[in-house]
Formats: sequence, C-alpha cells, structure tokens
Amino acid sequence: MVGIGPQEFEGFQIHAGLFLLTADGLMAADAQQINLLGAEWHGEQPVSLDVQFEAEAASPASLAKISVAQVRDLLNEILRKSSSAPDPATFVEAAPGAIIKPTWQRDLKSRILALAADEPGVLCGLEDGQVILFDSAGKIVWQQNAGSTVRCAAFARFDPDHWACLVGTSTGDVKALDAAAGQELWAYRCQSFHGRSGSVGTIFAADLDGDGYHEVVAGSDNWHYHGISSTGKLLWRTETVHASTIGCAADLTGDGRDDVVAGTEYYWPRLLDSTGKIISRMSGGPVTTAVNAFDLDGDGKAEALIGMDDAFVRFVKPGQRAVRKVNVGGSPTAIEPLDVDGHDNPGIVCSSESFSIYAFGPEGNQIWRTQLPEVVNDLAIVGDRIAAASDDGRVYLLNHQGKVTGTCHVQSRPTSLARSGKDMVVAAVGHSLVALSVDGAE
Repeated sequence: MVGIGPQEFEGFQIHAGLFLLTADGLMAADAQQINLLGAEWHGEQPVSLDVQFEAEAASPASLAKISVAQVRDLLNEILRKSSSAPDPATFVEAAPGAIIKPTWQRDLKSRILALAADEPGVLCGLEDGQVILFDSAGKIVWQQNAGSTVRCAAFARFDPDHWACLVGTSTGDVKALDAAAGQELWAYRCQSFHGRSGSVGTIFAADLDGDGYHEVVAGSDNWHYHGISSTGKLLWRTETVHASTIGCAADLTGDGRDDVVAGTEYYWPRLLDSTGKIISRMSGGPVTTAVNAFDLDGDGKAEALIGMDDAFVRFVKPGQRAVRKVNVGGSPTAIEPLDVDGHDNPGIVCSSESFSIYAFGPEGNQIWRTQLPEVVNDLAIVGDRIAAASDDGRVYLLNHQGKVTGTCHVQSRPTSLARSGKDMVVAAVGHSLVALSVDGAE
C-alpha cells in the first residue's frame, strides 16, 4: 500500500509525507506518528523510517515487533473494504423511468454558482455578482448586486419574524440580506491571511447560542472559519489551516448548541464547538468534498459525515478515536439523510463521481447502489424521493430503494440541486434555473 500524506484506516494511523506499507515492512518519509496494529511510535521531528517487521535488530523496536501475518491480514482487509465493485445483491441498474418536463425555467444573464431554497423561496448567486430571490412559481421577488462573484448562499432565521438570505463572495464579503425586500442588513469582510484571500467558500446558518435562532458561519480561503452574530459581529475566528471548502452545523455534543463540521482543501477537516474551539480533527483526502451531520444512533447527538477525495465517507463523533468509513468509489459530492430501507431507520444516501448513488444504514452497511450514466454532481431529498444531478444533462428521480422513477432532460450539465416546497426540486444548469415536480414519477 502506498500513501501520500496522513492516512487513517481501521487498524492503523500513519502520519507521514509518503509511505510504503507491505506485509514485510514500512518505509516512510517525513514520518511523525505511527500507530499500526496497536504498536505506536512518535517522533519529535519528521524523520525517515525503514522498518522490517519481526526483525530483532530493527528500529524503532516498537514497530519491529509487529507480526507479518497480521499486517498481511490488515492489507487484505483494507483492499476488500476499498473495492468499488458493487455487491450484486444490492446493485440497482438504472432505467430511465417516466419522462418529466420542467415545471418552469428561468434563463439568466450569468452562471449560477450558488443555490439555496427554503421557506422564503429559491436563492441564486451568480458569477456576475447578482443575487436573485425567486418565489416557488419562478417569479423574481427581488434582485441585488453583491459587488463580486457569489460563491455560496444560504438562508438563516435571525428571529421569529424575519428570514435572511446569506451570501459569500469572491472578495471576502459575508452579506446578510432581508429575505422580504432584499436590502442589506449587514456585511462582514473576511480578511486575507498568509497571502490567502478572504474569498468565502462556504456559508451556512448555525444556532451557536442555543436560543433557537441562527447565527452565521463562513469558511474562507484565508484558512479560517468565522462565527458571526445575527447582527454581523464577529464571534470567533478559528484557523483550520488551508482553504475552506464545505461545512455544515449541527449539535454534535448534545449541549443544545450547534457545532461545526469544517471541511478544508488539504487533508485535515475539523470539528469545532459552538465557540469555535477545535474539538476533533481527522485525516484523509486531500480535499473535503461533501459534509452533513445528523443523529444516526438516537443518542441525541449528531454524527458528522465527512466525504473526501479519497472516495471515503467518514462517520465521526467528537471524542471517539475510531472512525467508521465507507467507500463510494470516487469523490463524494453530496450526503443526505434518508430512510433507505423503508423501516423508519436512519440512513444516508451519497452521490459520487463514480457515477453512483449509494445508500447506507446507520452502521455503514451498504443497502443499495444505483449507477447513472455519468458523474453525479449533487443530491436533494424531496419527501421520500431522491433527486440526482448528472453530467449527462439530466436530473434523475429515485425512490428510497434506489429505483429510477423519472428523468428530466435539462439540456446541459446540472451542477447543484435544492428542494423547494413539498414536491419541487430546482436545478442550477449553467445560466438557467430549472424547476421540476416529483409528482407523477412513481
């Protein structure tokens, strides 16, 4: 097994710049920490290692005592778990299903780079800096200029009576706009750090104080996640090292306040508590490509689901050293909760660049896999249906068993999806916003 950068699997952790692990030994460059089959080694400074297992004079001695047979079994188990080949009993061959026509389509003057939907409507952030809120029928409610390219968008509820639209821009601005009329409520500028700009890569609502209403979290290219109050005041700023990619919020600790899953572009996603303190980190990747968090085991605490470029989705709880992982064959693109076995059990569905949608139970057991013709870019859950955006220019609708029940041809590559209301999904397709109903796709 060859690894670049820190790697963790069940049975070992190797923190090194580069390593080669065989049944007979381990070679590692810039190694700082090794935990292999219960044997541990730590170095104060990065060093190169060349260890022969079961060798009396080898160094370090703690690693030289490792059993060759145990390492061989470990490598075979990793190979088995890493295989992207589907289980024939759970593989679902995609069929086109019913042909669905768009309910409405709006063609815009610039590419849609950010998409969100909630009670106030459908929010679009465009490459030219425009921010547009549509109602459920596709009518423009208002339109504003954010001043630069809009990279991310979300909704927040700051008090019982008011919704806000949140946008993050390429120049580092975090802006809150009144959802009713579109006027700017406040703006916060993410500053440059270590030569990296404040460009905002991810933005989302979070109840950081436990009052039932939202604050704002923004992750920036400047190596930091920022906690911002509902009035635009900086609450905390946490260095997470390397540019932020995607994050989300949920109560991971059970204290009634939202914590943060903070994805980055290079190997080390982190979990932050409601005050911005780092409470956990894990390795893999390099890039964090999809995250979500929800309670899978009924203990009242959300579990972080972290998808990375190494094709694994990690199930993470703060304070637990062991990390469960499932392989989805390619970079995960979206992770969503769904009752995938029809028995009111929590589960997840995950889309992947491997052309597939996977369904897993709460323990990470694969329930089914459906392969589509090309890369699956995003998912949205509409009731008990799954909407999937594919590079073949279609949005597919699937039931909770993974069967394709409908297909909508949207002319070009759909990049993101959002649920709108009880039976509608909207798709960002280049310069166009396309809405379709799940009704009729049985």
